[in-house]
Amino acid sequence: MIRTVLIAAGCLGSGFLVAAPREQGGEVASIQRAHADFIAAFNAGNLDRAFGFLTEDFVALVERQPTMNKAAYRALVAPFVAANRPAFSFEIDETIVMGEWAFERIRYSGTITPKAGGETSSVSWRAVALWRRLPEGWRIARYIRTPDPQPSPAK
Repeated sequence: MIRTVLIAAGCLGSGFLVAAPREQGGEVASIQRAHADFIAAFNAGNLDRAFGFLTEDFVALVERQPTMNKAAYRALVAPFVAANRPAFSFEIDETIVMGEWAFERIRYSGTITPKAGGETSSVSWRAVALWRRLPEGWRIARYIRTPDPQPSPAK
């Protein structure tokens, strides 16, 4: 479910000119399709396809990890995907397009099932993805992720 879709058409002074979603809805739809294809590839364990949705200068900021480029991020997730069957989904809370750049505020959730057997676990996190329009389509250039807060134990 998409809660908010805003399109920033350009800057004027210190604010943005905001275009109606119908004027740039095609861009938002293209980003959403790219995001869905990225998640589908990741869930299928197809890292070559998934990482094709990242720019060459991609940077990830992930909790408890150093800042990572595309190669380092792949090195982090490859063993995870090799050992597990992820089943992630996402909800976009906000998409803002500004010319050749866009950002999304996203909520992810899903399950992780160990391929070797064992208990399936549930996960959820929030993220901001900064997208860049390239000749081949929209690609993720920056990604910032944080886990959802865990509920406090009952007292």
